[in-house]
Amino acid sequence: MKYLRGKKYNLAKKPVGRPVNKLYQNDTISSTRQQVAKQTGVSEATVSRAGKYAEALDTLTDAVDPQVKQDVFRNDIRATDEEVLQLADLAKEQPDVAKQVVREARDTKSKGGTVGQALNKIAKKKQRREERTNKIVQITEDNRELNAGLGQFNVIYADPPWRYEHSKTDNRQIDALNTKQMVAQETELLTTSYRVAICHARK
Repeated sequence: MKYLRGKKYNLAKKPVGRPVNKLYQNDTISSTRQQVAKQTGVSEATVSRAGKYAEALDTLTDAVDPQVKQDVFRNDIRATDEEVLQLADLAKEQPDVAKQVVREARDTKSKGGTVGQALNKIAKKKQRREERTNKIVQITEDNRELNAGLGQFNVIYADPPWRYEHSKTDNRQIDALNTKQMVAQETELLTTSYRVAICHARK
């Protein structure tokens, strides 16, 4: 198995208690790679790639989710070797984003989704967000500061939550939740007002 081959190589090339010497270390790694390649019947290049693959899976297991490794083995998370390496690099810098990629790959697995597609989707979201931010910055560059000496104006600005019946995005789900809370508050307010009105009528 590729992971076990790579794990064996990674463990063997890190001997404990040996002197720290770069030339000696390189010779040791080369010798270890040859030995593992001979034992497993593959080329040294294959052993080297397996080592990187195993290290990447271990990184994802530690930084993202302990279940990632088994999910990749069972193909519950579909990913090429290169995508595993990319995801591991991402996990080192942005573990939260890597977790999002893993969730996306799991959720879309039944539809043929892969880690590569999840990475592209999140990258596009990030690009769109950056484009919106840049556009806002460009628009606000020409804004003038308000003159406090102009006085007060009889203006009421209101921006209540919109009511969304079907939520397709996380933002809309939040708005929908706010709407439900708003409706509950309105109902309570109307009920209280109705009770007060009845009391006044009886008096």
